[in-house]
Amino acid sequence: MAGSGGGGLHCKSFLKSSLSPPYSKPPPSLSLRHGTLHATLLKRDQDTHLSTYLKLNLFPHALGLCGTLGHLDMGKQIHCHVVKRGLGCNLEVGNAVVSMYFKCGSVDDAMKVFNDMPCTDIVTWNTLISGNLMHRQGDRALEIWVEMLQEGMKPNQVTFVLIISAYRKTNLNLVDDCRSLFNSMRTVYQIEPTSKHYASFISVLGYWGLLQEALETINNMPFQPSALVWRALLDGCRLHKNALIGKWAAQNILTLEPKDPSTFILVSNLYSASGMGPL
Repeated sequence: MAGSGGGGLHCKSFLKSSLSPPYSKPPPSLSLRHGTLHATLLKRDQDTHLSTYLKLNLFPHALGLCGTLGHLDMGKQIHCHVVKRGLGCNLEVGNAVVSMYFKCGSVDDAMKVFNDMPCTDIVTWNTLISGNLMHRQGDRALEIWVEMLQEGMKPNQVTFVLIISAYRKTNLNLVDDCRSLFNSMRTVYQIEPTSKHYASFISVLGYWGLLQEALETINNMPFQPSALVWRALLDGCRLHKNALIGKWAAQNILTLEPKDPSTFILVSNLYSASGMGPL
């Protein structure tokens, strides 16, 4: 695996690329004109044209757009251009390449790029976990989590949202491990769970049929449960056709977000699954 050492940045050597810029937000022209950029990229399919058009700070955003639109061929062309320009040691660009391949369904290419990266950070590892979850590879995501810890990389809040969710996509019921991991956020990593973490955990409990425990967990939350948390419970009730708890979850969602159309869709799905009567 790529990277070793301590801290938030793991490198195979102490050399830093002089071309590596700080992480940045997408340029306004890119954010507001995705359609224009998309059309331009499709036309500029020759390496010489890409060389003129793509400046260093646009590479990550262009790769992100390719991933979002599923344009693997264009993404590969940009990746080749990255390699030819010697930008493989640019961390932001490398992370964007990995993400692009995952989004385009090319998992093997994503892992190969990761293994060739001279440096990694928590964004890299989160991208690996997220990419595998995207393809329902929960067990592989857990393996990556273990490898990440062995490399000495410290997880952040995003990591925990992802890795807790992985237990919903494992081949075996590993709820006990998930419960221990969730509790370790405070005790080991000094990270306070947010609504997103609770929603991920509730989703796991609901998926494996532990709806009563999920409800008790919500009732014991140190802050008011958000609609996101109740939706996670409602989805579990839909899967296991639990009308009683599902109706309670639906009522709480409607109280918090009475005008959200998606709420009524969720409730309708629950009706269809369990044959519930009107609220």
